[in-house]
Amino acid sequence: MGNQITAIAPAQILPLESYFNDLTDYGKPISLGSTRFFKVARSTHRDYVEVVVKVFAKHDSSLNLKSHENKLHDIRVRLHGVGNALPFQKFWETDKAAYLVRQYVQFNLYDRISTRPFLSVMEKRWIAFQLLKTLEECHAKKIYHGDIKTENVLLTGWDWVLLTDFASFKPILLPADNPADYSFFFDTSRRRTCYIAPERFVDDSLPANTRPALAEAMDIFSLGCVIGELFTDGRQLFDLSQLLELRSKQGEYSPEILLKKIADKPVRRMIRHMIQRDPAERLTAQEYLKVYKGDVFPDYFYSFLHGYFKQFSITMQLTPDKCIQKLYRDAEPILANLLLDKRDKDRETGYGDALVIILSAITSHLRLTQFASSKLQALEMMKRISRHISDECILERAVPYLVLLVKDKWPAVRAEAIRTLTHCLCLVRHVPRSDVNLFPEYILQSLVHVPSDKEVVVKIAFAECVADLAKTAHRFLELAQLKANQDADETSGIMQYQVQGSYDSELTQLQQSIQSKIVHLLTDSGSLVKKALLRHSAGKLCEFFGPLRANEAILSHMITFLNDKTDWDLHAAFFESIVSVARLLGYRSLPILEPLVHQGLSSPEETVVCKTIAAVTSVAERKLFDRNHLVKHVKLIAPFLVHPVNFSPLSGPPS
Repeated sequence: MGNQITAIAPAQILPLESYFNDLTDYGKPISLGSTRFFKVARSTHRDYVEVVVKVFAKHDSSLNLKSHENKLHDIRVRLHGVGNALPFQKFWETDKAAYLVRQYVQFNLYDRISTRPFLSVMEKRWIAFQLLKTLEECHAKKIYHGDIKTENVLLTGWDWVLLTDFASFKPILLPADNPADYSFFFDTSRRRTCYIAPERFVDDSLPANTRPALAEAMDIFSLGCVIGELFTDGRQLFDLSQLLELRSKQGEYSPEILLKKIADKPVRRMIRHMIQRDPAERLTAQEYLKVYKGDVFPDYFYSFLHGYFKQFSITMQLTPDKCIQKLYRDAEPILANLLLDKRDKDRETGYGDALVIILSAITSHLRLTQFASSKLQALEMMKRISRHISDECILERAVPYLVLLVKDKWPAVRAEAIRTLTHCLCLVRHVPRSDVNLFPEYILQSLVHVPSDKEVVVKIAFAECVADLAKTAHRFLELAQLKANQDADETSGIMQYQVQGSYDSELTQLQQSIQSKIVHLLTDSGSLVKKALLRHSAGKLCEFFGPLRANEAILSHMITFLNDKTDWDLHAAFFESIVSVARLLGYRSLPILEPLVHQGLSSPEETVVCKTIAAVTSVAERKLFDRNHLVKHVKLIAPFLVHPVNFSPLSGPPS
C-alpha cells in the first residue's frame, strides 16, 4: 500500500464491528488494537479456527489494491513449506475496507519475554536459531519481511517460532527528518522501539523513477535488534532517535552498554555483528548459522531438533493426544540426540537445558489431551526428563502441571501424577527464595483432597509417597532456615532467636499438616491403603515426626491394624514395618513391642510368624533388647526350630 496510504487514510474510522457485518464466515470480532493504519481483531472462522483479521479502512473506494493482493498471494505460495513462516492466508477487499487474515497465535515474543516462567538461555538460543533459519529459507525464495519486530514473532506454547505479518505493502524507505511515516506504518504499538535498518532512512525524496527494494541486510539488522531485546530481557536496543544517531556518523549513541549486559559472549558478538551500520558488513542468515554453529547454536539444533519439531508445524492436524503419543514413541531418539555431551553428567551443569524445550512441548499439549493413556505417557516422559533438568525448571515448568493432574478426572492419572510429583520434588536440591513456602502454601494445599479420594488407587499412591513428600517438605523448610540464618548473620542475637522460633513454629505446622493427611490413610476402611502406608512410608514418617510425636501419630494407629483378624497380609506388613519404628523409638518401644510379638508368633498364618521372627531378629541385631528381653524372645522363638515346615524367617515360607 506504500507511502501513498498515509495521505489517504481516513481521519475517522468506523467502529470495528461495522467492518464485520458483511463477513458471514467470521464470528464476532474481539479487538486486539487499533491504529490509523489497521484495525486488528480476533475472530473465529466458521470452521472453528481462530484467526486474526487486519482491517484497512478505505477512504477512497476507487483505491486499487490489486497489486498488493497479487504480492501477498505470491508470498503465501512461495512460503509454503517454510515451517516457521506464517504469511497472510487470505486477502480481499470491499468498497469500504481491505482485509488480511492469518491464523491466531496467543503469544508473541514481546509478551513472552516478560511472562513466567521466564525463558532460559537455551530457549532464547533456540528462538534465535529458528528466526535465522526462517530468514535463511525466506531469503532463499527471494522473500524479504520488511518489518521484523518482537510483536511479529509469534510463539506457540512449545516455543516454536512463527514469523508473521510480512510487510510487502509498507514503504521500504522512510524520511529521516519526518517521523510521521515511521509512526504510521511501523510504530503501531506506540513503544517508540525502532527495528528498521539505518539504510532505510533517507534525507531527500527519491526520484520518481527510483524503485527501492528490500534486501537481506535490512532483515538481518532488524533481527539483530530482536535477538538483542530477547537476550536483554526486553530492553530495546534503539528507539527512533537513537537509530537515527547510529545512522549519522556523528551520532553519540551506541547500544554497547546494553550489549555488555548479555553474559553470553558469543551471542553478544553475533548481535553486535548483525546491527552494524554498514549493510555490506552484515552476513546473510545462512552465514550466521554457519559461523555460530557449535558456538551459539548447539549441533543438535541443526541435526535433530529443528527438523523434528518442523513435523509438528507442518502436520497441524495432529491432535494434542497424537502429539503426546509421538513424543512418547520418540523418547529414545530425543534423549539420545539431546544428551550427547558425556562430559555433563551432573544436573547442576545444565546439560539437560535442551530438554526444557521438549518439556514445554509436552506440557503445552498436555492441557488439551482427552485420553488417560496420553496423560500417562506425558507423565512418564516428565519423570524421565526431570532427571536431567535444573531445579528451577522442575519447580516452574513441571510442578504446576503435575499439581493440575492431581485433580484429573481419571483415577490412574491422579495416582501417577502424585508419584511423578513426588519424584520431581525429591530431585530438587536448591530452592529459590521465591519458592521457600512452596510446600505449605501450594503443594500441601493442592493435596488436601487426596487422602479422602473415593478411588483406592489414588489413596494407595499417596500412601506410598506421603513420607517422601514429608521429608522433602522438611528439607525445603531447612533450606529456607539456612537462607534466613545467612540473612541474620550480621544482625543481633534477638533476630537470630526470632528466626529459630519461626523455624520451630513452621516445623510444627508442617507436622500437623502431614499428620492430618495420614490420619485418613491410617483409618481407611480398606486394608490396601494401610498396607501401602506400612510398607512404603511408616518408617520414614517416624523419622519425620521424631520419637515423641511418632508414637502418637503413627504407632498408636498401627497397633490397631492387628485387630483385623481376617487380613493376614496386613499383619505381615505390620511386622515388616515395625522394625523401622522400633529403631527410631529405641528402648521406649520395648513395652509396646513385646505383646505384639506374642500375637505375631501365635498367628495361624505361617507368613505372619515368619515376618514376626524376622522383625525380632532385626531388632536384636540393632541391640535394642537388653539381656533379659533378649533371652525372653529367644525362648519364645526357639520352639520354631522344630517347626514341620522348613523355611527361612527372612525369606518366608516356601510357595
